[in-house]
Amino acid sequence: MSRQLRSCLVLSIAAIATAACDSGGPSPVAAGMKSGPHGGVAVPLADGKAYVEVLVEKGGGTKTKPQVRLVAFFLTPELDAALAEAPSSISMKVIPPVGEPSTVTLKLQADAKDPLAKQKYVSDPGPYDYDELRGEITASVSGESSTAAFAFR
Repeated sequence: MSRQLRSCLVLSIAAIATAACDSGGPSPVAAGMKSGPHGGVAVPLADGKAYVEVLVEKGGGTKTKPQVRLVAFFLTPELDAALAEAPSSISMKVIPPVGEPSTVTLKLQADAKDPLAKQKYVSDPGPYDYDELRGEITASVSGESSTAAFAFR
């Protein structure tokens, strides 16, 4: 194989690989996403005026069938304090890897032992123990309604 033909082949493969990997910019989930203080994914709400950290919490139940809940912590943009003002109109849409999407109700369950958990909202136990989970959370923060996509593994 000639040197010129080999160079063209290598450049063609590199161009195809680059095009296949380029998604055209950050996904909506990745934009502004941070690692939360409780180990979850924190996504911005209300143009970054607040963040919501979403995670799966296991506890209670039995060893073979633990209770699994979705948890949302509403935090300041620095992720170092709970929001002073309670969010309102909170709803969460969950899209599991299998099955149909569902809307989940979250209830305030503040934890006095955790200063970041003043605005902790928790779902009822449900089928949320997946390796991957994605969805979106909507809340009104300081009178501004906002929706943020989340995903985690």
